[in-house]
Amino acid sequence: MTRKEVSRRDFLRAAGLGAAGIAAAACIPAPQSAAPEPVQQPESMEAAGPVSGGTLTIAPGALSFTNFTPWKVRGTSHYRVFSPVIQALVRGQEWGDGLTPQTKEFKITPELAEKVDVEEPDRVWVFHLRQNVKWHDGRPFTADDVMWSWFAATHRDVARQSGGLPQIKGAMNLGENGGTMEDLTGAQKIDDYTVRLELEETDFDFISSPNTRMDITPKHVFEDVPLDKVVDHEPFAGMPIGTGPFKCTQLVPDQFLAMERNDDYWGGKPLLDGIIFRFLDGNTAVAALEKGELDVGFTPDLASFQRLQAMDHLASATFPTPCYWAYYININRFPDTYHQLHQALLYGIDIDEYLAVTTGGLAVRDNYVFSHIGVGTLNQPPEGLTDYSFDPDKAQAILEEINWDFDRELEFSVEGEPTVGEETFQALAANMGLKLKFKVFHPSAFVPEVFDNLDFDIYSNVQGCSTALGHFWRIVKCGGTPDAGGINWNNYCNPELDEVYAAAMQEKDLDKRVELMKQVALLVDQNLNGAPFFRGVGRLIFNSRVQAIYPGTDYAKSVRVPHEKIWLKQT
Repeated sequence: MTRKEVSRRDFLRAAGLGAAGIAAAACIPAPQSAAPEPVQQPESMEAAGPVSGGTLTIAPGALSFTNFTPWKVRGTSHYRVFSPVIQALVRGQEWGDGLTPQTKEFKITPELAEKVDVEEPDRVWVFHLRQNVKWHDGRPFTADDVMWSWFAATHRDVARQSGGLPQIKGAMNLGENGGTMEDLTGAQKIDDYTVRLELEETDFDFISSPNTRMDITPKHVFEDVPLDKVVDHEPFAGMPIGTGPFKCTQLVPDQFLAMERNDDYWGGKPLLDGIIFRFLDGNTAVAALEKGELDVGFTPDLASFQRLQAMDHLASATFPTPCYWAYYININRFPDTYHQLHQALLYGIDIDEYLAVTTGGLAVRDNYVFSHIGVGTLNQPPEGLTDYSFDPDKAQAILEEINWDFDRELEFSVEGEPTVGEETFQALAANMGLKLKFKVFHPSAFVPEVFDNLDFDIYSNVQGCSTALGHFWRIVKCGGTPDAGGINWNNYCNPELDEVYAAAMQEKDLDKRVELMKQVALLVDQNLNGAPFFRGVGRLIFNSRVQAIYPGTDYAKSVRVPHEKIWLKQT
C-alpha cells in the first residue's frame, strides 16, 4: 500500500487544534499537598537596587524527580534543581554568558577551588580549596570530600549510573573492577585544602566539559553506606546536603522541593529568603505565571509564550541553546533499517513548517552535530556531508526501498500528554507516509521505561548540548550504555567511528584534532544514530519583580549561576 496523503490544510488544522487543546487545558486542580507559601514582600516604594527578602518560585520544566543528586542528573531541568545546593571545584565557561558560543580560550571560574595551578597543560592540575566553607549540616568542607567525590564518581557501583570520570589515572580499572581509594592513583591529597589531579592522557576539554564539573558531595554522609547504595541513599537523594547558597528544607515528591537561604554561605549571604521548585506540567505552569503564583517558567509552548509576553506583570527572554533536537528510531527493534528510517525522516519532515508552528521561526534547521562548537573550523560542516533539504519524494523512495509497510503504526513514546511539537511532528510524519501513535508515559515512568527499558519505536530527545569535543562520543560510543557509565542508551555502535574519535581525543594539535572530528561527523552521516533537525531556542517567562535572573541555566553549560545574587523587586 502506498502512503496516505495529508493535505497542507489538514496538517495545519491538526497543528492548530493541538495548540488550542493545550491552551484550553491550562485549568488543572491544585495538588493536594501545597508548597509553602512564598514570603510576601512588604508594600513599599520600588527599591533602587538589590534588596533582601522574598521567596522565588520556579517551575524547572520537569514533572517528577525522586533523586536530586549529581549522579542521577538527567538533563537541564534536573540541574536547575540541584545547582543552588551542590557545587563543583570549578566551572568552565563553555558557553560564555549563555548567549555567546565559546572560543578556543577556556576561562575557568573558581567555585570550591579558589585557585587552580596547571602542572601540565590539559593533563595535571593542582586545586587550592577555599577554607572556612561549611556543608549545610555545619561540618567543614575539606580535601577529604574532594577525594571521596572523585573516588565515588569513578567506582563501578556509582560510575555506571553517573557516567564517571574515566579520564583520571586509575579510573578505568576502578570503573571496571571496583577497588579502594588507593586505586585511584591520579587523585592525591596534598593537605587539607590542596588536591592534585592527574589524567591518563591529555584531554583538551576535561575542565570545561559539563561531564567533568566534578560536583562535590560530603564524605561524612556516606562513610557507612555501601558503594552500591550511594546513588539512592536517603535522605541525601531527596534532600541533598551541599555547600551552595541554598539548602533543602522540605520535599513532597512530584510536587515541590523547598529551599531556604544558607546564611553561612562562603560567597556571602544570599538576597532571597528561599526558593521553591514546583514540579508542574507546562499548562499548569502557564496558568500559574498568568495568575502571579509562579515567578519563573522555562520554555512554554509558543502560543502560551506569545500570550504571556503581552502581560504587564511578566517579562520574557529568548536565547539560543547549543542543544539539538533529534528523533530516534529504536535500533534494537529496527537493527537493519534504523539508518534509512532516520534518513527518511530528515528528508520527509518539513522542518521549516514544524519550526514555524512550534517556535515562530526562532529556531533554525541544523543537521550538523558539531555546528555549535567554535573550536577552529569545526562549526563549519565538512565537504561531503549530506544535504537533507526537504524532499518528500526522496523520503518516499527510501521507505519503498526498505519495503516499509505503510499500514504499520510506530509507537511514539512521550512524557505526559503530547505537546504541540509532538502533535505537529505526528502530522508531518503522516504526510510522508509514516503513521505514529502516541504511547503516553506518566512522567515518573518515562525515564525508566524509555531510557532504561527502551520501550519505544520512536521518540524525541534533546542532545549534543555540550561544547566539549568528547561529549558526543558518550552518545555514540560502542558499549557506552548508561549501565557502563555512558549515555548511549540506544545501543548504537560504529567501531570505525570509535577508532577515529579516540584518535581525535588524543591528538594534541588543534587543527589535526578538528580534521579528525570532521571525519567523525562524516562517519555518523553514513550511519545515523538519530535524525537531528534543529538547534533549540530557550524561552523564559518570569515575573517582572525578579531581578538578576540568568536565562540559560543549563547542565550542559559549565557556567555557575549566581543564585545568591537574584533578588525580588519590592512593590
